[in-house]
Amino acid sequence: MEVDYTRLRNIYRLEKQSQQMLTKLEPDFYRLLGEYLRKEKEKVAKAREEQDIERLVYFANLVRLVDDFISIRQRKIVQLALTSVFEESWEPENMVGWEKDLYAEIVETVRRYREEALAAVGLREGERAEVKEEKALKYIRVKILQEIPEFVGTDYKTYGPYSGGEVVELPPEIAEILLARNLAEVVEDEKDTHAQV
Repeated sequence: MEVDYTRLRNIYRLEKQSQQMLTKLEPDFYRLLGEYLRKEKEKVAKAREEQDIERLVYFANLVRLVDDFISIRQRKIVQLALTSVFEESWEPENMVGWEKDLYAEIVETVRRYREEALAAVGLREGERAEVKEEKALKYIRVKILQEIPEFVGTDYKTYGPYSGGEVVELPPEIAEILLARNLAEVVEDEKDTHAQV
């Protein structure tokens, strides 16, 4: 499917709205985008000769849009790579072409850094995993104080929607966010149980 300004603008909007997750692109999207940009570049030389300001402005806006789109995806990929260092079982979706290489390189670099940093202070990765496993068994029971729409937590899992008065058990990190924003209150102490969220 060819890329044109309208399609690119729609994909850009989806990318901005999807927050942490990457929007799905076809495998050859960047090649198609490159072809579209090359065609538009060819028109710019003629537009300069003819002083076609409208065409020049159009191309400047197109370049800005493409640059912003790539920057948004790069930021997401970096964040996803950092997250996956701590969530080894989790695999991000919707990366294409060079994005997969960027992701793999960041993950490898961060893991190598962590190993060296932990070794330098006399710790090992397994010690952190043991603490993490203990923490994962604990949930906080909270009462939701107002309606909360569905959201993606820091663990990239979906929570909600919740209605005011509803009592739910949440992982500590998610519960703490809601408590800090006065969207929930603790019902009782942490429970050592796995609960439906």
